[in-house]
Amino acid sequence: MATKTMEVVKGLDVQRYMGRWYEIASFPSRFQPKNGENTRATYTLNEDGTVNVLNETWTNGSRGFIQGTAYKADPSSDEAKLKVKFYVPPFLPIIPITGDYWVLYIDDDYQYALIGQPSRNYLWILSRKPHLDEEIYNMLLQRATDEEYDVSKLHKTPQSASPPEDAPVDTKGIWWIKSVFGNVTISSARSSVYHGSQEGNFNTRRYYSRGNRSEAADDIHRAVQMRL
Repeated sequence: MATKTMEVVKGLDVQRYMGRWYEIASFPSRFQPKNGENTRATYTLNEDGTVNVLNETWTNGSRGFIQGTAYKADPSSDEAKLKVKFYVPPFLPIIPITGDYWVLYIDDDYQYALIGQPSRNYLWILSRKPHLDEEIYNMLLQRATDEEYDVSKLHKTPQSASPPEDAPVDTKGIWWIKSVFGNVTISSARSSVYHGSQEGNFNTRRYYSRGNRSEAADDIHRAVQMRL
């Protein structure tokens, strides 16, 4: 059980954080395709101060994606503790889900970042480039370890030397059911930048009850690498 208070980046420059980030590694999830590759996120600042989020992954040549809007959890705080609100299921988006996304570390040049959340059950290493120097990767591992994350669970994400730009979109309904991926519209909220609180087995009926929405948020965010 974690005993340390997690340190979070303060004074995150949201404008500099915008753009494309590649997933270098993350904690595996049974809801994320095991053969997914070239997973990435693209962030764009909206006029109202919220952030448009586009997460993509490729599986067997097909592109899966999820879209949404992210915001700062507490506008009065300088900590990079972010929230995202979205609706599920993608084919009938009526149930709101809110999750956490905490920036634990980012370098001065905004080229690589370590992302986590309160339960320490989810972790991401992101980079502006598809590949990250081993020395930097190990440094981020140590930082995660210092924050009491079990880094032995980290799985490196395959990234191509030349990342794909276009591919057929997987439009099968089973895609969302199997991997909790899909064209989900995440509604907007106020202020800055993009993940839940409990774990459990995915069961649509159970998640639809009000008391289990944060649990669904964790699983869905993890599945799509909601790393903003």
